[in-house]
Amino acid sequence: MYEFVLPIDDFGTGYSSLKQLETLTFNSLKLELGFIQALPQKPLCNHVYCSLND
Repeated sequence: MYEFVLPIDDFGTGYSSLKQLETLTFNSLKLELGFIQALPQKPLCNHVYCSLND
């Protein structure tokens, strides 16, 4: 049996949504740069990031 590592890159662009995270099995999640840059200014983005990190 083979083991694969599956990262999700640039999450938050195109057709990606938080709902899809429930249906996928992955090892790492790379968030879209604009979302990361908004963390200091937007409390909601910061809250979502912290929730994903738990």
